[in-house]
Amino acid sequence: MDSHDNSTTDEVLHASHIKDMKALADKHVSELQAVHDKSLANEKTKSAGGLKRIQLSLRKELSDAKDKAAEDLRSERGASAKLKQSLSQNISDLEQQLQTSKTDFNKAQAANTKRYG
Repeated sequence: MDSHDNSTTDEVLHASHIKDMKALADKHVSELQAVHDKSLANEKTKSAGGLKRIQLSLRKELSDAKDKAAEDLRSERGASAKLKQSLSQNISDLEQQLQTSKTDFNKAQAANTKRYG
């Protein structure tokens, strides 16, 4: 019976040892999972911050591009207005020259008619 008691005691000790090892392994797994979860949360936070910076940078670039396009448009409108004004002045000058030429032609024709009858 003594060997049976020793065998039972060894089995109980062995089972207790396995239970303790399992508990220790579970504890390590939980600790590793906590470290992993914390690391993942930190990476998510860094990624979110990086994305936010990229988004802000792109918004700034878009805003700058819009401002430049608006400035270019204003500049082109100003150039167009100056060109239009210059063309209008040229047309007025040409119309004046045409009128002067017509008047001179009419005078010359009247003089020729008077002279040659």
